[in-house]
Amino acid sequence: MIQLTNMSGWFSTPNFPSNYPDNTQCSWNISIPAGYKIYLTFLEFELEECGSSCTCDYVEVSLFMALKTCFWIFEIF
Repeated sequence: MIQLTNMSGWFSTPNFPSNYPDNTQCSWNISIPAGYKIYLTFLEFELEECGSSCTCDYVEVSLFMALKTCFWIFEIF
């Protein structure tokens, strides 16, 4: 998992803007000080079509709160 702590920036999948390798799992942990907000914007977003099961590619955004810190987990499979 890649830890992101800057107050602004960007992240991408491996080989961007080309395709990432098959079976790649990417995770980013964004940590911010208490009282701050995270704004997440996708500038380019393409998913592989694999039917209604959504098992090929997806983005999951989760919120975890700890003492005085918020953690966001972004995963692209």
